[in-house]
Amino acid sequence: MWLASGINDAGQIVGGASFPGRDFDAAVWQNGALTDLGTLEGDCYSFADAIDSRGQIVGSSYPCDGGIARAFLWQNGFISDLNELIPADSSLQLAGCPTDTTCPSIFDNGDIAGFGIVPGSGCNNAVDCGTAFLLRPTGAIPAVPRTKTVGNGTSPPAGRSFQEIMTQIGAKIGRQHRLPGIAPLRGAINAN
Repeated sequence: MWLASGINDAGQIVGGASFPGRDFDAAVWQNGALTDLGTLEGDCYSFADAIDSRGQIVGSSYPCDGGIARAFLWQNGFISDLNELIPADSSLQLAGCPTDTTCPSIFDNGDIAGFGIVPGSGCNNAVDCGTAFLLRPTGAIPAVPRTKTVGNGTSPPAGRSFQEIMTQIGAKIGRQHRLPGIAPLRGAINAN
């Protein structure tokens, strides 16, 4: 099962898919192949929201316990928590987004936009009560692995079925990506 959310001019398409042993991970489709981007360490699910002209991908990685999602950057074969790429004394925790909202976004100049949470604010949904952020890269982002988890064997939490996840993600795509004259996505596309 495959859901798409973004495309760049090179025809690389990002979104999420189910893979053997994994319920749903961020993915990129290019040159006829679907690649699992994995999750951040310890998380159960992920979804890729946007891709720039250099193939850098941003998205959200979701913890198994339903806690706050983390924003990630994927490049050069590695997935990194965006919070590890900003100054350690930042007053904002860069968050991924709930499964019914598309964010973060990346632009061709490398800027990344999204939502974050002020630690200790009591906010647990970055879109509802968080603060918008815009990251502007000031130097080269290291091409070394920060965290990379593909098929980490972590079991999804009980009570949250794969179908529930797919329904939330499908609703996200249907609401966020409507084009005139084209009906919103009602289901998933099978990549097989």
